[in-house]
Amino acid sequence: MEIEYVSVSKILPAYFNPKSRAKSQRSVSGLLESLKKHGMLNPVQLSEMQDGTYLTDDGHRRVYCARILGMADVPAIVNRQQKNAEERFEALNTHRPLISDDWLEIYLDTDGAVNPPAKTLGHIRYVLEIMGRAGLELLRSSSTSPTIAGTVKSVVAKFNETAYLREGAPTPSQILTWMIRRKTHFFVKNNLSRFSKKNLETMKRRILSDKEFSLADV
Repeated sequence: MEIEYVSVSKILPAYFNPKSRAKSQRSVSGLLESLKKHGMLNPVQLSEMQDGTYLTDDGHRRVYCARILGMADVPAIVNRQQKNAEERFEALNTHRPLISDDWLEIYLDTDGAVNPPAKTLGHIRYVLEIMGRAGLELLRSSSTSPTIAGTVKSVVAKFNETAYLREGAPTPSQILTWMIRRKTHFFVKNNLSRFSKKNLETMKRRILSDKEFSLADV
């Protein structure tokens, strides 16, 4: 593929990529030093938009560092086929692990090294498994603790204990979305062990219809 040079001022972050969020210079210090010494050896990958700007498919950190260093342009491989940008991002990143220091840094709002407890990693992995990156973004946008994943698992287990509750039960993705939207995480977490089958049946209906569930239903 042909490499061309694109003005940094015309490159935009992809809204659907968590790496497009603001970073600190500390978190990319190693990359900054490398670019100072060697320049940008690997081209970024961009998609050209109809207005003449470019969405970043791959290389958000490099573009961010290029701005800090005052680089006028960067080497790039440009896609001009107007393919759906989100699909292109997924295709370019399927070889990467879903959980990395970058993802955790973005999720946990940390600056620099990230050393979350194994339990937190487990919760985030579960959310990624059931909803993908959209689930992780949903957690962040609502400032919800990743421990909600444990409550989702507990609710699924409760439904599975009884045949009529298990039949047509909401999916883990539906449960997670409902808890975040209706802010029922801690209420369910703190009271689930004492819910009767009737309470669980009511909660099941509330989840499937995306309606409130509170102390009045218990």
